[in-house]
Amino acid sequence: EIQSIESTSKPVLRMPVHKSGIKTMETKVLENETEVQVFTGGDDNAVAMSVFELANTTIIGEVTSSIEKAASSTVTSCQLFQNKSKLLTTSVDQRVRVWDITSDNKLVLRNIKYTTIADTGSCDIIETNENKHSIVLGGVGLSVWEY
Repeated sequence: EIQSIESTSKPVLRMPVHKSGIKTMETKVLENETEVQVFTGGDDNAVAMSVFELANTTIIGEVTSSIEKAASSTVTSCQLFQNKSKLLTTSVDQRVRVWDITSDNKLVLRNIKYTTIADTGSCDIIETNENKHSIVLGGVGLSVWEY
């Protein structure tokens, strides 16, 4: 059964984040449960971090970090890992980037690696009990990395 959004539903907040379309998004609900961090990558080669806060019955949003030239081409996927303290991004330029998330809601580039997977369009991370990570990249084929 397909359910539709009620006809009375409407956006409660709109804000510009990227210069063009958002291609990927990841969210993290903070411990206080009234704030949400939203991480995005877009057609404009940028990576951004926004924070939304529920204040009474309104939602307040702010872009806290925006890296305009985060990649040389479209950012196609992003994934939080390491207890949601780091962000992995992939882009069509075949680069895998790891970003630190700072306590003041900024993104800081930590590492860049080249992948032989062309048209990199997706990623996922598998965390093991030993705090090791397997990064799965998808594009023209699959690649698995240890981190």
